[in-house]
Amino acid sequence: MGLTSYIAIGIAFVVLTMVLLMFKADKKDIKRKPHLLSWLALCLIILNWVLYLFGFYAMLPQKIGNQIFIPIWFLVCIISFIAAVKEFRNNRIFAIVSGGLSVLSSIFGVLILIIGSM
Repeated sequence: MGLTSYIAIGIAFVVLTMVLLMFKADKKDIKRKPHLLSWLALCLIILNWVLYLFGFYAMLPQKIGNQIFIPIWFLVCIISFIAAVKEFRNNRIFAIVSGGLSVLSSIFGVLILIIGSM
């Protein structure tokens, strides 16, 4: 197995652990369960990372992959950031996780865009 496979397994483990901890968390610390939009945004970011790490975008023809990859990446980041802002009043822990992944993915997407244009 390559490095990306280990990274993908690590991401899956962290996500499963995070989901289990959110449902098992003390009810005093968390006001309410996260909204559906927040779950959807987090799942989209994780799916995008998994597709990238397993080389899904590389399997597509280069012209199509370049036209699809960057817009989808930034669209997912924007959706996740909006969900994090809306979730902040309801569940701050989930909002910080979702917003942090959104910011990190945005930085990574900008780096890929800059490196790809060289």
